[in-house]
Amino acid sequence: MFNTAGLGYNIEKVRARLGVVARPDSWALLFDPNNAAKLKDCGISIVDSAMDVFEAAMIYLGRDPNRLDPRDVADASKRS
Repeated sequence: MFNTAGLGYNIEKVRARLGVVARPDSWALLFDPNNAAKLKDCGISIVDSAMDVFEAAMIYLGRDPNRLDPRDVADASKRS
């Protein structure tokens, strides 16, 4: 698990909070403000690594985290 980041959650509780039937499997759980608002009072914790959060934001936005285009960096920085 070295150099990996992911989401861990109780599927049933997240489904109930978000009102979805499908298994949530996206960084949108964290980065979509609507989802985060529905989950915030049960606690959202994230690894204490700015680079890991930044890379996850890039992936969420559909950008290549290895390509540091200034526009991509600005967009991901707004999310992380």
